[in-house]
Amino acid sequence: MEPENRIRQLTDMDVAADILLPDSILSGFLYALLLAATLSLSILSVIFFL
Repeated sequence: MEPENRIRQLTDMDVAADILLPDSILSGFLYALLLAATLSLSILSVIFFL
């Protein structure tokens, strides 16, 4: 007797999580790098434009 494979319909939350969350270590690293660069530029813009 084979194990039963259940197919479930994707919800909106599943689709959003698939788009927003990185799916590998490399993409997670790139996401963190972009986040750090954005934060750095934000801080620098505040410092230089005061």
